[in-house]
Amino acid sequence: MNKSTSVKNSGTKSPLVTHPPQIPKNVTSKTLLMGLDSLYLGCFGQLHRRFQRLNDSKIKISDVLFTATDIRFGPYKYVFDSGRMTIGFNNKYKYASSPEVYIRLKSQFILSKGLANAYESAIKIADKLLVSRTKRDTVLRVDLFMDILWDKAFKAADVDKFVSRARQKNSHSSNNEITGFSFGKSQIRARVYNKTLEKNKEKSHLLYQAWNIPKKSKSNVWRLEFQLRGVALRKFDVHEFYDLIYEANRIWNYCCQKWLSMRKLNNKRTTRRSLTAFWKTVVDSNFEFNLEIEDEERFEQLTKQYAEGNLNEVTDDSHIVNTISGMVKNHAISHGYATNEEALDNLLPKIEKKLSIIRKNKKRGELKP
Repeated sequence: MNKSTSVKNSGTKSPLVTHPPQIPKNVTSKTLLMGLDSLYLGCFGQLHRRFQRLNDSKIKISDVLFTATDIRFGPYKYVFDSGRMTIGFNNKYKYASSPEVYIRLKSQFILSKGLANAYESAIKIADKLLVSRTKRDTVLRVDLFMDILWDKAFKAADVDKFVSRARQKNSHSSNNEITGFSFGKSQIRARVYNKTLEKNKEKSHLLYQAWNIPKKSKSNVWRLEFQLRGVALRKFDVHEFYDLIYEANRIWNYCCQKWLSMRKLNNKRTTRRSLTAFWKTVVDSNFEFNLEIEDEERFEQLTKQYAEGNLNEVTDDSHIVNTISGMVKNHAISHGYATNEEALDNLLPKIEKKLSIIRKNKKRGELKP
């Protein structure tokens, strides 16, 4: 698979998603974007006294302004939204397995700032809300997605071409046109829907930038999205954020090869039916997070901090170790290395070279200390 090209957006770092260069006019089907749409985290610990009783409609946490919302998050007494993330806290269920703080990272935030930055912002919020941590943060839900340029219209009868382990499958329409399909209502759910019908203006603007197609284009982009919750995630050994980075490829392959597929109605036995052209595009695209852009910079940054003993920006050594380990593992997968050690051996000379340049620039006074 060719290396992807990042989308630069007003000086911000590119997101942890993969997307192609500008789409030629004659292309009618192509994978445009893939990655993580939403991330839900559970954080455990003792809630700070300041946040146990609130009458404020607005609060500021770690320089982020949150506004109270009527949206209910299960057992959480207080729910606030900043536009880029939603937080719930003061859990009325005091079970060891029920997190005191619930954080949802929204798709616009992840797309504009990058998954690593968005995750670290969430952890800073949790650190302010909690006096102490009793256990590691847990991934409660993830939404993995792939956006595909697809100009051929779907029909209502196409719902019968989908083969799924879910008991329920539905088609959705508007003005006699199919807008999407949905599958399942349990720990794994899926949707295939026309993403160009997105009504959120901010999100729509970011998407067209990431797709590299003009907003006035009449092309249709269809999104395949899988939502996985706690029990399903644990079957893939996903507990923490870094587990997710490592297992994302395996989860996606299971979802689009075993849990759901779209097949032609050319045989009575579903296993013998051939894949539709749309689904061939899905399985041929090799789902991956793009860790070549932002994460390797983060890798270098954390390695430098660790080497110099400057740990002010992180909570402890384990945070650094988890960050570096997750990135090395994903680098090994995306580049076809047989072992994580081989991937690390490949990265270390690049890191050493980068750090050497940084040291030389500092001596010359070109970089601020």
